[in-house]
Amino acid sequence: MMTVVSGGPLTWFFVLPDGVTVRLTIDHVGLDDSAVRLSYPGLGIHEGFLDAEQGLIIAYAHGPETFVMRYDEPSVSHSELLGTNPWIDFSSNTPKLFKKVK
Repeated sequence: MMTVVSGGPLTWFFVLPDGVTVRLTIDHVGLDDSAVRLSYPGLGIHEGFLDAEQGLIIAYAHGPETFVMRYDEPSVSHSELLGTNPWIDFSSNTPKLFKKVK
């Protein structure tokens, strides 16, 4: 679970059951705004692109007492997508977000 207390833009990506990678961006949470909470099943493929110049995020992992992080594991659904993201331009030293998927 992630709670955006302030700042932005902050972007997350999630792989859906059909293998499509979707993007969710919180443009900005002001100091006088209510926080925004994202809750998602962390065992699915997901990632964050957190490059805001200012902000505060609180992350809280909940679930089993122990679990295994999988970075290259063929048993993960859509494991061929691990290490890829159609929303991110990796062609330079500093990755950048595409405005839309190519």
